Amino acid sequence: MKHLLPVSSPLPPGEVLLCCVNIPRRLPEELTTRLRRALPEEECARHARFGDEGAAGEFLCGRALLRAVLSTWTPVDRRAWRFALNPHGRPGIASPESRLHFNLSHTRGMVVLALGCD
Repeated sequence: MKHLLPVSSPLPPGEVLLCCVNIPRRLPEELTTRLRRALPEEECARHARFGDEGAAGEFLCGRALLRAVLSTWTPVDRRAWRFALNPHGRPGIASPESRLHFNLSHTRGMVVLALGCD
């Protein structure tokens, strides 16, 4: 996955970056392999447990997109990001420490990522 925005351009506080990705019902095998390389082992294991191929692809694309965009704005390896659930059950950045915040949503055939700072 290519970097979407230059690392040298900080995301201004109060602005939101919105990324929308259309996803085919069945991902090509070579794309699945490439995207899995962007994920840590625990997320690959979670991806493997999906029973529905479409949902598995949405999860895989969503997590790969999230990691690529976060690493575009922060000089951190894509696989180094760790996430934890907040009290409302939504994932957030657990480490490394970051001023970035995100919301990731997916539905049949689409992933949407919103990214903000402070």
